[in-house]
Amino acid sequence: MNLEAGEYVVIPSTFDQAIEAAFHLTLFTDDRQATFAPLTDAWKHQELIKGTWVGKSAGGSPNSGESFFKNPQFRLTLPKDRAADTTVLVQLIQDSTLADEGIGFIVINRDQHDKALTAGDFQNEQLFTKTANWERRNDIAHRVVVKQDDPSVFTIIPSTYEKGVNRSFRVQVFSDLPVELDSIDEADDSSDEEEDNNSDKEEKDDNKKQDEN
Repeated sequence: MNLEAGEYVVIPSTFDQAIEAAFHLTLFTDDRQATFAPLTDAWKHQELIKGTWVGKSAGGSPNSGESFFKNPQFRLTLPKDRAADTTVLVQLIQDSTLADEGIGFIVINRDQHDKALTAGDFQNEQLFTKTANWERRNDIAHRVVVKQDDPSVFTIIPSTYEKGVNRSFRVQVFSDLPVELDSIDEADDSSDEEEDNNSDKEEKDDNKKQDEN
């Protein structure tokens, strides 16, 4: 893989929990300045939440347009009284024995996080950070640096690259500070349903007029 200059965290794991085994990691690189060593201190806090892309909620990447905001959304909450800048590691893992799909996520900064963000409400300046790419791999991780004067609540929207891919997934957050990770209620689709009902009504009226003629 090709990586830009920076710090990265490697998290090895088995697919299933409670599997005990010894392992070793070897790094091959043409960068003589690269280093690869265990973290001196492990993350003190971890949160994990499960989700599913299925049907309308398999909205694809931001390139898919409005459907992207149909993906499951999650609220990440950090302490308000942070004494310094904080780094959290967000990891997205797709659960499948099939071929890996391209996956990634964005992190949103907005005023309210009680309801899912819609395409109509999204503003470009709300984008806080995102994975560099949507990569075809089992999991993808991204370091999120939150400055002391940044907000304490964010919205995470994970997705596959392609729209319509049904798959279960997990979002895991590692932090030195206590964090909370919750699902955000879906946006009200009543307007979409009303529009569909109006379209059906207009179609029936047109058919009725044709029958009368």
